[in-house]
Amino acid sequence: MSRLIACCTAFVLMYHSVIADGNFKISGTFSNPVPGPVTISIDKSWLNLNPEVFRVTTRNGIFDTTFSLDRNRIVEIRYGADRIPLYAEPGFDISFQFSASPAPSLQLSGKGAEENSFLQKFFTQFAKEFNDSISYATMLTKGIDAYESEIFMERRAMLEYMKGNQQSSAFSPDFFSFIQDQIFYRYWHLLLAWPVINANNNPKVMTVQEIPEVMLKELPSVVLNNNKSLISNSYRDFVMYYIVYFTSKANNFNKFQDPSTSADRKLAVATDKLESSVYTYWLARFTLEECGRIASYMRTKLLHALKEANVSGSLYESVKAYVESQPVGENTAGTGKGTGATSAPDRDQIGLTDLDGKPVSLDDFKGKVVYIDFWASWCGPCRMMMPYSKQLHDQLTDKEKKNILFLYISIDAKPEAWKKGIEDNHIEGINVISPGNWASKVCKYFQINSIPRYMIMNRKGEIVNYNANRPSDPSVLEALRKLAAE
Repeated sequence: MSRLIACCTAFVLMYHSVIADGNFKISGTFSNPVPGPVTISIDKSWLNLNPEVFRVTTRNGIFDTTFSLDRNRIVEIRYGADRIPLYAEPGFDISFQFSASPAPSLQLSGKGAEENSFLQKFFTQFAKEFNDSISYATMLTKGIDAYESEIFMERRAMLEYMKGNQQSSAFSPDFFSFIQDQIFYRYWHLLLAWPVINANNNPKVMTVQEIPEVMLKELPSVVLNNNKSLISNSYRDFVMYYIVYFTSKANNFNKFQDPSTSADRKLAVATDKLESSVYTYWLARFTLEECGRIASYMRTKLLHALKEANVSGSLYESVKAYVESQPVGENTAGTGKGTGATSAPDRDQIGLTDLDGKPVSLDDFKGKVVYIDFWASWCGPCRMMMPYSKQLHDQLTDKEKKNILFLYISIDAKPEAWKKGIEDNHIEGINVISPGNWASKVCKYFQINSIPRYMIMNRKGEIVNYNANRPSDPSVLEALRKLAAE
């Protein structure tokens, strides 16, 4: 969006858009023969994956067409190698004239003209700042303190530019928010990207540098799940690096050696942190970006998660088609390479042992629906939930008890305290321990930082709900029965 189109053929384009009930009507006139087909493109997935493209029919240089607009979007008019991006809102009524001779010029009028005029000026003024290639290259030349100072000053300059624009008071509220999102989320995107870009640039470095706490003190106030902000590429990039950075943090800032393990951990963090359409977007983009690096089992897991998240199925089908066209990545962890397994290769390494001290794997419970309860003998809220777990178990029929299991994973530091806790709380079901309190292997693997925590695993051994409801919620029993019936 940083450049106006330039065309060697001089023409004047009259563009008029009228939205009624979500429809755009576009009409235009070319003073010279049209240089190639004219199309209108809408990327509804924000992924440049099968965008909706409307071909415009021209007759004697005149055209008109209508298409629907479901929400605020960036719409592109394309012809040949050139394009005109527009910020579009339902209700905008824009007319513009573009002339390529004697010099390229763009004149806008109508509702939405002020917004789009400013948009062109803004991205022309800050073209370098919004060039990710330049930004990422700069990261490699500066320490975190110097780089944060630089992007902080850039953010200030952008805000001052916007404040100094005399027409900003006439902007629609949504457009004003869009520009603010571009500015603010760009800062957080680049700050969170700095340690990741630097760590990935040097394969000999086995850790990711932690961002100083003082630089992140405002981050909790930044809205992570913001469906309206998906129109902003700065916001979308922020979401991606937010998940990467906090997955690294959960892994004690150690770099992952296996792409599939890394993908599995990121999926767990995203499932915990993201919601609704933001989660669906992250999952689709992450699957597209990682499908060539990860093993077959992880592809299957990501696609399954996307299928569950994308209710309409259209995005899932597009992503699935792309993924299946790509070669399968190598699984360097070793136990699932080319097998299409559905569980992570290092799940056996989360340190679970039973009451007899024998190792236990989550894969041991394949074929059953498992309600997993993470607890500790010292956890008061955990103990309060135990009677409800027993009630759930007692409500199952004998047949259901053969297909639905209750797995209690303790993170107690000492086996003696764990066993006494089982006895004191009359815990029925399968009891295992991953000792170490918050430093236990199971806490690190699933990024658990609070208990009680509940998860549900299906018959295939897949975690289908990383944040299941507590046993006191009647809906839990219904969910378990539904999975058991599948």
